[in-house]
Amino acid sequence: MKKWLVLFTSSVILFGLGCQPSAKSSQATSAEQALTYTCAGNEPFWSMQISAKEIVFNHMDLGKSVYPYRAPYVEGTTKIFSTTANGSSIKVIIETIPCEDSMSGATFPFMVTVERDRDTFRGCAETNLEGRKGGER
Repeated sequence: MKKWLVLFTSSVILFGLGCQPSAKSSQATSAEQALTYTCAGNEPFWSMQISAKEIVFNHMDLGKSVYPYRAPYVEGTTKIFSTTANGSSIKVIIETIPCEDSMSGATFPFMVTVERDRDTFRGCAETNLEGRKGGER
């Protein structure tokens, strides 16, 4: 009986310690909420902002579409955002691969692929924490 009580108490303590949110995970959540992505591509020109509130996609022919933010699925260094609004769906794949803007020559820290309904757009992205190098946008 004593062994069972010791085992049970140890399990409760270990389980309780493992379930407590650490200061580090809280900071990561706050940092993620403050993080915004600015994405853009050419031919045809499109741009997008991703914040903890929403995803705003602008296209020169299709206009502006606003989607609710959903936390991304993370696969290694790739983030995949997926959401829908008003019958339209968008999937945004942000890869940690340097990307050069085809018009300005500016270098960005991320490559982005956007699948919006039946269309696919490719371009570059940066965050409010990491900027581009050279060229103009």
